[in-house]
Amino acid sequence: MQKHFWVPILAVICIVPAAAQTRQKPPELAKLEYFVGDTTTDGTMRLGQASGKFTSKDHAEWMNGGYFVIVRAETMTPFGPGSQIEIMGWDAIRKVYTHDAYNSGGVHTSSTGTVNRDVWTWTSADGRARQTVKVLSPTQFAFKFELTQDGTNWMTVVEGTTTKH
Repeated sequence: MQKHFWVPILAVICIVPAAAQTRQKPPELAKLEYFVGDTTTDGTMRLGQASGKFTSKDHAEWMNGGYFVIVRAETMTPFGPGSQIEIMGWDAIRKVYTHDAYNSGGVHTSSTGTVNRDVWTWTSADGRARQTVKVLSPTQFAFKFELTQDGTNWMTVVEGTTTKH
């Protein structure tokens, strides 16, 4: 009798999404709702000796199932146009928010975050980058992205303000 290896796989594919929809979502996910919607960003970039203004138009929405927020950004920088995809979620095991970003320059960053009242702090997996988001109102936040070589001295690379429509 020949066994088909794909039968158990098919069963898992069909059962897992149904089980995920019936389990209770962590309350921490609700805080990510703040980032959902259409936004525009204005800011300044500093890369070495070069610096200048940039703008971005973003769209963020919940992925089916409601566990992850997907952000798509189209930017215009002093160095030309670019795009980025971000995925934010909550890691219930480590008790941290997660953020992965992929940009058109070939850069992938992975970070974890915490929120304390109106300040979100995201730190990269290697500890050399951090982004701070300060909620200014229900429709606007300021942010700063910094890099460090030694973990002590931080250099601001990007900062700006994002506004919801």
